[in-house]
Amino acid sequence: EIYNYFPKDQISLPNYILSHKTAKTKVQPIFGAPLEDVVNRPENNGYDIPIVVDKAVRYLNERAVDAEGVFRISGSNSQIKELKKSIDSGEEVDFNIIEDPHVVAGLLKLYLRELPTPLFPFNIYSAILACGAMKDSGAYIDHMRRIINSMPPPNRATVKVVFLFLQKIAQNCAVNRMTPVNLSIVIAPNVLRNANETMVSAVQDASQINTAIC
Repeated sequence: EIYNYFPKDQISLPNYILSHKTAKTKVQPIFGAPLEDVVNRPENNGYDIPIVVDKAVRYLNERAVDAEGVFRISGSNSQIKELKKSIDSGEEVDFNIIEDPHVVAGLLKLYLRELPTPLFPFNIYSAILACGAMKDSGAYIDHMRRIINSMPPPNRATVKVVFLFLQKIAQNCAVNRMTPVNLSIVIAPNVLRNANETMVSAVQDASQINTAIC
């Protein structure tokens, strides 16, 4: 493309070369891509977690802590799809112009749900399930800490950001009506699943999973 720096009448090149337009680099989708892959992309700007997660949590932290039914009430499906399309095409999305926090909450759930390997990876599913059966809170905390520390760095960092925010939501449940149990019911299926899950196993494991996550 060096010829762009000189007047064309000073360059003796065939017309088909002078008129050539460099093809745009194809943007890789964010949704449905492996978490570690997204975090390590240049366009993620060195963040420990996907930028879309960071933006969504920052927005929700400012606008959704008092929103009744956050993560339970569905936002506009068409808006969520449009946001996903924009993000996947590489557009810079300004979350601050989005009026409905339920749309951003839905977008965040969608991102987590579409991860090919869940936020809590398949290989720790049984260990998480075991946490749900623990009665001793001290043992539960110790076991869960070991599980999280064993996760890949991008998963660990994302869990920390997302669940610290969810804790803030739960602490304000008198206003938003999202208790830890309510949050677990709507969040758990998006962050944790069995690699060989069936409808029967999902129902059987639901109670322990909800207990473990909340």
